[in-house]
Order: sequence, then structure tokens, then C-alpha cells
Amino acid sequence: MKILRAEKLRKEYLLGKCRVRALRGLDLDIHSGEMVCVMGASGSGKTTLLNLLGLLDTPTSGAVWLQNRPTQNLSYREAARLRSRFLAFIFQSFNLFPVLSAFENVEYPLLFHPLPSRERRERVWRALEAVGLLDAASQRPDELSGGQRQRVAIARALVTRPLLILADEPTANLDAESAETVMAAMRRLNLEHRTTFIFSTHDPRVVHHATRVVEISDGVIPYEGAAATVRNILEKRLSK
Repeated sequence: MKILRAEKLRKEYLLGKCRVRALRGLDLDIHSGEMVCVMGASGSGKTTLLNLLGLLDTPTSGAVWLQNRPTQNLSYREAARLRSRFLAFIFQSFNLFPVLSAFENVEYPLLFHPLPSRERRERVWRALEAVGLLDAASQRPDELSGGQRQRVAIARALVTRPLLILADEPTANLDAESAETVMAAMRRLNLEHRTTFIFSTHDPRVVHHATRVVEISDGVIPYEGAAATVRNILEKRLSK
């Protein structure tokens, strides 16, 4: 089932007196249960694309459809409501609240969902356990390493069990062991709940877990590629 569609997306910025064309008529379909890797050189438009697909920005022209609903004419509140209901984000800059503990940072998005407090706490503990941070639950961000802060941000995205998670370089600050831990947690969520993931990455460790690889170049997708290892992973999943 198709859950997200981008049609002829264009995004232009003014940088001083120069017009930057970040996206140039890009088309992309995302189906339920996919783990899609968007790859490309710096400046190719990966982060811009994620911001548009996640309704954090609006295109200069073109359209994004979420659950068969056009989003280009949504008000700020309507877009925020859709993000809260269907989407979650993992940013390179973490975006954690400095005065809250790791537990409280992960719990925060659940406060906007009608959940009993017991279920809310259980979900937070499970999310922290999934990224290997149970021992750091009471620590604030300034007491954590960069890799630990990244794992808190990932746990916060996982905890709401969203329809779609958009992750901008999710393993950029992680060592090999931590990267494998968090990617395994995402894959479990994908398999158990059919949560869809879109990753912007240069990291082959992320590509290894993908079901599809999308190459972006100069703001367009000239073709889609998939390494043999990626195809093999997908074939194994489908055979289960």
C-alpha cells in the first residue's frame, strides 16, 4: 500500500542574490513497510527532500500526498496534527530538551497521546531498552556522549510507534556496536509493526538494513539502485 507520494517536487532558496535549486521536479513513492535509503553527495537534496516529505517545509511547486491526502494546502496546525499522528523524526542535531532526563525526553511525545500513565512509562522503558540506554534513563543530555544522545533521539522516535519515521543520518554519531544496536531496533519495529522508514545516509551499515536504495543527484532521482545485499535482505524478509 502506498502511504507517501511526492510529485514533481521543486524547492528553491535564495542564498544572498543566488537562487539555489535544491529539488528539480522529483518524484518518489513510498509503500507501507519499506525501509528506504536516500543516498547522494552533500548538496544533492537529501535533507531538503526529508523536510518536505515530513511536512516540515513546503515545496516551491509540486505536491506531497500522505495517506492519499494532499498536504500542500494544509495550515500550520493541520500539518502539525498530521505529523503528530503519523510521523516521527530523527535529526542529526538530536533536538533534545536539555533540562529533561533521557527518560523524560523519550516520554515527551507520548504526552500528546491519550495513553494511561502506566502504558506510557512501559513504552518509554521498552524504547530505552531497545537502544541500550536503560542505565542512562535519569541522565540529562549534557551528561551523555554524542552517541548516547543520538540513541535517546532514536528512542524518542520509536516510542510513539508512528506510521513513518524519517531519519537524517541516524548513525552519524555512533560507533559500530551502537549503530548495529539501533538499526536492529528499527528493523524489529519495521517487522513487528510495519513501521516505514526513510533514511538519508552515507552509511553502508544503514544501507545493509534497507529494502530499497534511492539515489538522488542534483535534486532529482535519475534511477533507483539496490545492492545485491539489499536485495537479498528483502528476499529473506518476504520469504518469512
